Amino acid sequence: MKHHRVAAGALITVVGLALSACTEGDSPNPTPGETTTQAKAPPSSVEVPEGVSEALPATLGEYPRVDGSTAAIPLGRALLERLVGVEAAHLEELVVFNTTPVAYLNLADNLADLVLGYEPAEETKREVAAKGAEFDYFPIGSDGLVFLVNTANPIESLTQEQVRGIYTGDITNWKDVGGADAPIAAFQRPEDSGSQSLMRALVMGPTPMATPPMDQVSAGMSGLIEALASFDNAESALGYSVFFYASEMYSQPNVKIIAVDGVTPSAQTIASGAYPYVNDFYAVVRASEPADSPARAIALWLTGPEGQELVTGLGYAPAGG
Repeated sequence: MKHHRVAAGALITVVGLALSACTEGDSPNPTPGETTTQAKAPPSSVEVPEGVSEALPATLGEYPRVDGSTAAIPLGRALLERLVGVEAAHLEELVVFNTTPVAYLNLADNLADLVLGYEPAEETKREVAAKGAEFDYFPIGSDGLVFLVNTANPIESLTQEQVRGIYTGDITNWKDVGGADAPIAAFQRPEDSGSQSLMRALVMGPTPMATPPMDQVSAGMSGLIEALASFDNAESALGYSVFFYASEMYSQPNVKIIAVDGVTPSAQTIASGAYPYVNDFYAVVRASEPADSPARAIALWLTGPEGQELVTGLGYAPAGG
């Protein structure tokens, strides 16, 4: 069984890929650079150690305190329903995820036992590192950073070079990338957000991003998508999110996901590595979490065949090999 232990301030790497995060700033329960490509291993490729099933919680009283990223809320609900048998009508009130940065701080402060989500942003890592925390990260699925435009925008695809050019401020008009003669309103996320960290790690690398106007910084993932749908001159706007959230959790009729280098993001192209901007997400526990604890048992179970079946059945792509 592969897992990766790091001090909270270190860069998380799994099988050679620099990975990042997403999904802060929303209400806790919404309605349901270049990188090397890499094929994902099938769920059955991971063996769960003996004894894990016996340590899984069977009642609410045994269930650990779980927090996480907004885009992992459907997984949190499905996990509670699967393991404990909670009725669907009660899942929304029982599964409250406080977004990526808060979840990791809660884990460091012993206010949560298990985090389901994406790699924290650098600022969050520094805060957690200052607390002396160390976590174990278990890859359980993968997702893609995707780019969104209003359906009134004729653009269907951008190259990686064009995306970087837009977000450095070198490209400022849609006509320069095959669109209409209109200025590009390139939305960003706040610096402490996980998806901004993902944008920097997967897309920009060491290249600095342009400073956006204040009205083009969206605190929440849903707010960014709503801005693309209804912002003044919305057809000029460009933004980013993670695929699962934009396609499954908060899909809007006036917003479309565009291709990158001609590859349309989907569960299949993310799983195969054909889509260029892919990162894993995790089940995370404190390194000090006992080997037979329910929290660690859940993290391990999610890496195995049954857990991966649950993850992929919800529409997430499987974890990398």
